[in-house]
Amino acid sequence: MIDFGTIFSQIWYLIPLLILVSIMKIFFNKLDKKIKKEKYKKFMEENKTKGDEYEVKSGRFFEDKGYVVDYNGIINDRKDGGIDLICKKDNEIKLLIQCKNYSKEESINHEMIKVFHSNATKYMDSNELDRSKVELKYVVPNVNVFDSSALKVLRDKYYRCRYEVM
Repeated sequence: MIDFGTIFSQIWYLIPLLILVSIMKIFFNKLDKKIKKEKYKKFMEENKTKGDEYEVKSGRFFEDKGYVVDYNGIINDRKDGGIDLICKKDNEIKLLIQCKNYSKEESINHEMIKVFHSNATKYMDSNELDRSKVELKYVVPNVNVFDSSALKVLRDKYYRCRYEVM
């Protein structure tokens, strides 16, 4: 027969050690989550700054072409309705622009272009703009950020959305 008293007397000292290991594991898991959260927050802040700088650079490009630019993305942040820049000439909105400062190749797909088109259409309709007089543009650092499906949509006359490399 097994004598549990003898077994317990030989391993009793392991119980506090197991409790300590469990507490340390919980502590380090919480610490790891906190560190990851802080890194993510820093990444998002840097990414926001990078995006804002690109929007300003893009806006200045269009100002140099004679447009008056509303920096919708910077002013309204996440509530920009998917439109970063609103460009006007002669007090009429002429361009709605989405800026994407992506560096990874083929990171923009057809769905992203269609979402921008949908957002821009909603903006034009809610502001009673003549769709035929407003051009939609995607501003990117190079053409390689588009995958083949995005380029197909950009060539499609239905979407009336073009791109500008800056």
